[in-house]
Amino acid sequence: MKELKDWSKTLTGIKELGTEETLSLYSEILATAHDIGYKVPDECLIETEDAAKLKAVIPPLHEGLIAFHAAAKADAKEKKAVADKKAAKKTAPKKPAKTVVQKGAKETTKMAKTAKVAAPAKKVAKGKAPAKKGAKKAAAANARKPAGDGAARNPFGEKAVIRVLTKENPARADSERGKRIAVVLKYNGKKVADYYAKEKAPFNRTDTLRYLIDNEHITVK
Repeated sequence: MKELKDWSKTLTGIKELGTEETLSLYSEILATAHDIGYKVPDECLIETEDAAKLKAVIPPLHEGLIAFHAAAKADAKEKKAVADKKAAKKTAPKKPAKTVVQKGAKETTKMAKTAKVAAPAKKVAKGKAPAKKGAKKAAAANARKPAGDGAARNPFGEKAVIRVLTKENPARADSERGKRIAVVLKYNGKKVADYYAKEKAPFNRTDTLRYLIDNEHITVK
């Protein structure tokens, strides 16, 4: 299981964060929770631009996320150990048979010896460390795009499409949330990249999409 980013240092100075930084931090943690399958508690799943309210729910959300990831990682490690143990039993070489030759009252035992051929070591170019397989791919997958308008804030990918699952706006149409949701509903069957590119703040927010996804009002795939 891949390593999880730890926002502990950022949370130490959370009181000093501005509104945009707080919104970006909350959105990033929500996106990570969604990626690893962590069910965000209802009390931590809020949609607001009030930095004070967000700062109140971010620490417990972060603690729950870290605990969930640690438990999932331990479980994966245990399962891997069991699988490796089973595989080792299947591939373990059988003990060579003993040949006994009698000479009068004495017995001599001959053991078959198996020569081990070492695999040739790979040459490493001078001054260069061997690259780990998949390291670049993993780094690219874990990289987060910087907060901002348009495609730079899109964590879903350029080809992701919005599918609306509900016919009516789940919020009051005249509320701030209702207005933002109404904008999202207009993008049914369209790319989420268009939503980020064409709509301006506060109508192109990632947390609005996360709220609708987690409450099964839309899908983004």
